[in-house]
Amino acid sequence: MTKEQEISATMAQSAAGDFEITGNVLTSYKGNVEEVTVPGHITVIADGAFYGCTAKSVHLPEGLLQIGRSAFAESMNLRQINFPESLEVVADAAFEHCPSLETVVLPDRVQYLGQMAFAKCISLRRVRLPARLHVIAHGMFMGDIELTELQLPDCVTGIEDFAFYMCRSLEEMYLPDLTVSVGPHTLYGCTGLKRGHVKGINLTQYSPDEGMIFALMYLTSREKYSY
Repeated sequence: MTKEQEISATMAQSAAGDFEITGNVLTSYKGNVEEVTVPGHITVIADGAFYGCTAKSVHLPEGLLQIGRSAFAESMNLRQINFPESLEVVADAAFEHCPSLETVVLPDRVQYLGQMAFAKCISLRRVRLPARLHVIAHGMFMGDIELTELQLPDCVTGIEDFAFYMCRSLEEMYLPDLTVSVGPHTLYGCTGLKRGHVKGINLTQYSPDEGMIFALMYLTSREKYSY
């Protein structure tokens, strides 16, 4: 590597001085590089710590437990971020309006995803939800116009209002069962929905259109069913 390449590589990655840290809590990020590596001893990223950052890639350390409210919101260039297996909480609006984010793979240890956690991520196409998640919170994926498919974990018991509002590319929805409570306007504007799948219910007996209607009738209802 030439001296010029070494300088370029150093400038492209985060430096220790870019972070404000109190104990194990990262309270603020002040850098402006494309690739950020969060220090390994951090267990909490505070509210708004990376708000509006310019990074394209962020590496989070194993041992991180919590991502605070609006921690990465309005990060226009953020395209890639890893979520460590230790993570337990992603707070409200943590990644709201990150329009370049394409993929979210959450570890099974996560038990809480806040309201509008990934709302208005207009390039988001693939989401892997944690197996222990119980509630799809208000507006969680609202306005994610490129999201095409989503499978809800088996332990989900509720889908709050506006969870998938205007997810117009959403074509396929997988539900754990028919006892899930569903809030109003859950699928409002999901004009691309074609297929609905419910665990334990055989939808192959329906035509594709009938299957879609079946899923829509359930998902837009506020009643509970048991079969």
